[in-house]
Amino acid sequence: MKYKNSFLLIEIIQLIFFCLTVTSFISPNYLLPFIIQYLILYTIFIFLSKNKAFILLIGYITLPLLGYLFFAFIREWDLSIQVKTIYQHIISIINASLIYMSAYNVQTLQKKNLAITHELEELKRYVKDSRLLTKNEFEQRSKIIITGIKRRKEEAYKLYFSLEKINPNIQSSLFDTLSSLAVENFRKEYDLVGKLNDYSFVVLLQNTCKKGMNIALKRYISELEKRIDLKENKIVIRVEKIDFKEEREDIYEIPVHN
Repeated sequence: MKYKNSFLLIEIIQLIFFCLTVTSFISPNYLLPFIIQYLILYTIFIFLSKNKAFILLIGYITLPLLGYLFFAFIREWDLSIQVKTIYQHIISIINASLIYMSAYNVQTLQKKNLAITHELEELKRYVKDSRLLTKNEFEQRSKIIITGIKRRKEEAYKLYFSLEKINPNIQSSLFDTLSSLAVENFRKEYDLVGKLNDYSFVVLLQNTCKKGMNIALKRYISELEKRIDLKENKIVIRVEKIDFKEEREDIYEIPVHN
């Protein structure tokens, strides 16, 4: 809030002083050159870093001042010309300083917006506070991984877990339990776990054979049995094998209880 108020204050002061400059502080003969100079300076400040823009501002202030001193000495300006020149230069300094502050604020705002956008993009990749990928992110990542698997002539498996046969009143809580356990249980640094909808999720097991898939699945079910009663809650598991030859689905319900 403090930054927002500061930004608005500088922008308002800049606008007011610019209007006063073009309407009262400079003569009509210098109006167009002033506006062109103003826009060029603002554009340059926007694209320069803070330090480089500050150096340019100092140069913009000091170099004309040295030139005025030189011409005043050579041409022996009288007092009225000197006062008028100093007055015009002060107006230029104030405008340039306001342009610098405004451009710096715009750059800061752009950086903050980019940072926020990046954070939002990262958050969109996951569901809630877990490391459960969204459906789109899972599909994007798995597509890249599967391409590599086929190129290296490896095997992989997709395990689809569904709670479609579970009582809708408890689907949500069970889904959170199953999906969070899947993220913890499977190799989260290598394998992917993604949400498909409100009652199903998918796990991609990379570089593993059928035996390895069964071991990983049994380990998961064993941990799951410690948390919920699988006899009363029927979970549908669909297996899809992926290798360099083809992708095929073996649709069946894996028994997850005795």
